Amino acid sequence: MAQREPIDMSIVTHTRPATTNELAAEMDRRGEVIERLEARVGSLETALRSAESAIAEFHRYWHGGETRGSYDGRPERDGLWRAMRVARSALARTAGGKEP
Repeated sequence: MAQREPIDMSIVTHTRPATTNELAAEMDRRGEVIERLEARVGSLETALRSAESAIAEFHRYWHGGETRGSYDGRPERDGLWRAMRVARSALARTAGGKEP
């Protein structure tokens, strides 16, 4: 079999300035993306604050028995459980999943 030589092909490009409507649509799209990202950041910050508070409360219970009126640590464990649910929910929303 005979080998073929590579075919030279021209590549043609064309550029044009964007229209005012196209620029406005792109700005709207970017604005929506920014708003979604800000909402994600807000929910993650809330989850982080909740988790930090629950962990600090449980740490006070675990090291020294400084509790909010409990002897068995139940309120502190419940606080950790609630914080975990908030964190999982926020993480699921940011990953595009559904809340558990």
